[in-house]
Amino acid sequence: MISLAKNEVPSRRQLAPTITPRLDDSALYGLAGEIVRTMTPHTEAHPAALLGALLVMTGAAIGRGTWMTASGCRHYPNLFACIVGASSRARKTTAISNVRELFNYALLLPPTASGLSTGEGIVHAIRDRPEGDDDNDVGVADKRLLVIESELARPMSAMKREGNSLSAVLRECWDGTPLRTLTKREPERCAEPFVSIIAAVTGEELRKRFDETELWNGLGNRILWLLVTRAHLLPEASDLPWPELDPLMERLGKAVAFGKSAGVVQRSEPAVRRWAEIYTELAATNHSGAAGVLTDRAEAQILRLAMIFALLDCSRIVGPAHLDAALAFWRFAEASVLAIFGGLSKVARDVAATLAAASPSELSREELNRASGGHLYGERLDAALAELAKAGLAIPRREGTTGRPRELWRAA
Repeated sequence: MISLAKNEVPSRRQLAPTITPRLDDSALYGLAGEIVRTMTPHTEAHPAALLGALLVMTGAAIGRGTWMTASGCRHYPNLFACIVGASSRARKTTAISNVRELFNYALLLPPTASGLSTGEGIVHAIRDRPEGDDDNDVGVADKRLLVIESELARPMSAMKREGNSLSAVLRECWDGTPLRTLTKREPERCAEPFVSIIAAVTGEELRKRFDETELWNGLGNRILWLLVTRAHLLPEASDLPWPELDPLMERLGKAVAFGKSAGVVQRSEPAVRRWAEIYTELAATNHSGAAGVLTDRAEAQILRLAMIFALLDCSRIVGPAHLDAALAFWRFAEASVLAIFGGLSKVARDVAATLAAASPSELSREELNRASGGHLYGERLDAALAELAKAGLAIPRREGTTGRPRELWRAA
């Protein structure tokens, strides 16, 4: 069940509190939950952001030594996640920094990189030794790569450039399929990539750039989108409680070591029955517009999350509790997408933005068309307005004239 809660620390620019998802307690399962609960009182970062960063970095530290199989395809424990929130107020990068410090302290942090720009750059960072007798390049032995992007807007802009391969390579990285650059001279390869991503972006940038980038083509639903706000105010924030975290980090180290060579992970018989229930529930979910695109890989995301929860228990068997924790975290990500996009189509979002900018004034159809540069009229405008009215985001009013009644719209 998706639950929404009012933000307790609203932006000064907002007239009303921001609506953000609520993380169900069942997501804070096991060792990951213990770590997040221990850290939360000492940081302003949201628990969901801490948990997301922790799960990404755990999978990144483990690597390709473990996997689950679905429909004949191997799924490794690498995740892509993006923390979404207001600039400087949501403590997005605080969560990433807190968890990165934890992994550094525990000596578990895998090789890291930032500054995503091209697909060729990713392949180069984890390249195999080139074929032939070139002794000058021995390649990169460790194929694990944790990409940390504090501003996802920059890679999103790079994807717009003609011929840029970043989106295509990232999709292949998530899938774990072999990579190869398309350069004619000295092409580089990586047969067994293992790339994980933790990033941050503002909701405004994501909405603005989503339709301009290749997030529509399958990259977007490979990312877990986590809409967060500052958890609480800590004017005198102190260091993380390292004495309390020490025994948890020791357990984390054992779990990572176990996962590196765990091999195939399977479900227990009770988990098989629980998965059938979850799978049926997911199949019945049907979101529209951007929300539908971004949540269209639910089953695979839950599979990977459940595998990581099991590995944190040093178990090769996924049980019902691991599935329930994964489902709860997925529901938070799903609710985040719905809160960001509202399930609206691109045209409806554009019209909603125009009406919101004019609020409390009303706009006619002609004025809405002019605001779009003359590109929004007829059936496209009719459909967008009907979508907004159905969602309760726009209200029409008919105004009598000497001729045909005039229809005016305002933001709800």
